Amino acid sequence: MTLTEDAERIYTDSDHVSVEEFLDVLSRIGNELRTADTKEYLEKKIIAVRSAEPKERQKLCKKLLPYLAWYMSRSNN
Repeated sequence: MTLTEDAERIYTDSDHVSVEEFLDVLSRIGNELRTADTKEYLEKKIIAVRSAEPKERQKLCKKLLPYLAWYMSRSNN
């Protein structure tokens, strides 16, 4: 699957995706970001999710869904 397909699948069915799969796709999106500040910010968010309590990880992932939406809108143009 392409990164766009993975992002779309996770965005539409985020409740049934593992946290690690979610973070893997976010990391791949991070590689596509243009500014160092934005990349660093996203990396810090990913680290925060990984270090969070297991019960909180899914909630934190949901807060990062806008990155998937942004990537999908960018790739559909």
